[in-house]
Amino acid sequence: MLAQAPKLRVIAQAATGYENADLGACSQWKIPFSNTPGVLVEAVADLAFGIVLSAARRIHEGWDWVRSGNWANGEMPFGVALYGKTLGVVGMGRIGAAVAKRAQASGMQVVCHNRNRREDDGSLNVRYLPFNELLANADFVVVMLPFSAERRGMFGAAQFARMKPGAYFVNSARGGLVDTDALCATLRSGQLGYAALNVTDPEAAPGQSSATAAAQCAGNAAHRQRHRDYSLTNSGAFLYSM
Repeated sequence: MLAQAPKLRVIAQAATGYENADLGACSQWKIPFSNTPGVLVEAVADLAFGIVLSAARRIHEGWDWVRSGNWANGEMPFGVALYGKTLGVVGMGRIGAAVAKRAQASGMQVVCHNRNRREDDGSLNVRYLPFNELLANADFVVVMLPFSAERRGMFGAAQFARMKPGAYFVNSARGGLVDTDALCATLRSGQLGYAALNVTDPEAAPGQSSATAAAQCAGNAAHRQRHRDYSLTNSGAFLYSM
């Protein structure tokens, strides 16, 4: 692309992540590249915790239930309470810390894991746990990690097997962090109670991904929904098991 843009002088990306940019090529062509770390911290935290709340209380399904007229014929899906539950944040950066505050306001206990432990865990009122311990103790696991090649598929069959039976899994980071096929298999098995994805790998139109294919399992369903918040333009997806 750079070779075809002789008048290009700068690339300014309105997002924090930059794994979609070839920084080596930018350097080679002497094109400055910038991102915007910190700009969307609160907006993304709102979205991430909003997905947690919607998944727990079945808000999206309740909306569909009312619109379809089923409210007059039976019990609406109410989901589970957040109060008293444990939220595990994998990736306790600025956005992860902002998600933790929102969870604590809902009466949740928060545990976290980072590659490098934060020095302010106490002031944030969160408890640091090794990765496998977090998976085993959290009722809800929220992924807020940046993507890197070594992290591709870091949430796979072994990690899902370590989670609590019936736990909720939320990925609001990057689709490539999750082995989608392993996630679908875990939902089919009933090990996970629900998965809500703001990002998928690969990004696919509704009905075209293996994540959506999990909806065909008995007792499972998949919903996909688009989210757009400022310059966060990742496709949204809901995938859950009843």
